[in-house]
Amino acid sequence: MSDQRIKGFAFLSLPILGWGIAPIIVEFGLRFLEPLPFLAWRFIVALLISTPIIMYYKRQHFAVLFRSKWTLIVGLAQVWAITTQYLSQLYISPSISATISYSYLILVPFVSRLLLDKKIERIHILAVLIAIVGLLMITSDGDLSAFNTDYRGILLAVLSTFGFATYIVSASRLVTKEIENVDSLALYYIIIFIVSIMGIILALIFGSSIDPMIIPSKGWLYIILLAIFSTIIAYSAYIQSLKYISANIASVLLLLQIVIPYFIEVIFLDASISFWIYMGGLIILFASFILIKFSKDDLH
Repeated sequence: MSDQRIKGFAFLSLPILGWGIAPIIVEFGLRFLEPLPFLAWRFIVALLISTPIIMYYKRQHFAVLFRSKWTLIVGLAQVWAITTQYLSQLYISPSISATISYSYLILVPFVSRLLLDKKIERIHILAVLIAIVGLLMITSDGDLSAFNTDYRGILLAVLSTFGFATYIVSASRLVTKEIENVDSLALYYIIIFIVSIMGIILALIFGSSIDPMIIPSKGWLYIILLAIFSTIIAYSAYIQSLKYISANIASVLLLLQIVIPYFIEVIFLDASISFWIYMGGLIILFASFILIKFSKDDLH
């Protein structure tokens, strides 16, 4: 395995862990405030924490990033993905919404073909199909009737897949083709700024208060944890990983984040998991292994 890939996998492990623990942090945080204010304050706090560092050390990188239309495309794609995924959860369960949204990995090879002129590898298609089986097993827990649900939520979740796939591939194009030596923190900051505005607008549209004075101290604890580990570190490390591994490979490996919450529950909370969840996790691990082992997809 090349040094480039090792670096890419090392950076990608951070968003896998950060986004993997996010559902657990969110679950506890939602005991103290509503979903939309929680979403908005997650990104606002990440923005506030990052601002002094970014303004002092990274502001010279903004001019370069703003000259590329792909910076705006990356930010808007993430806004589209997060917004439609959230709205889908007004009609269907979060687990079903997440399953449909994670199927963005089916689209990534085709979007890569369009935006990056990447050939579609047979091993990647095989890995995607195997990973989707594992994803369905984990989400349904062996009961596929769980997917008999509101078509409006399903449609919105499907729309989010186009946002996630476009975000992944356009971010890869930006850091590998459009701008040489893109600063990951500066690009992360622009994305988070756009998403923060979106979160505030959504909260206001749906009548949720974002008054910081009504949030209890424990609520702030979970907001800060989510902002640091699942936003600042995860987003910036993900962008950095795309300098070393392709979007096609990253899209499949990111599915490993689904396994993280179950792993934490078993190790730290002494919880038990069902056969379907256990096998689904192993199948996703197997899909990741064959992609890493046999894919020849490189950046250039």
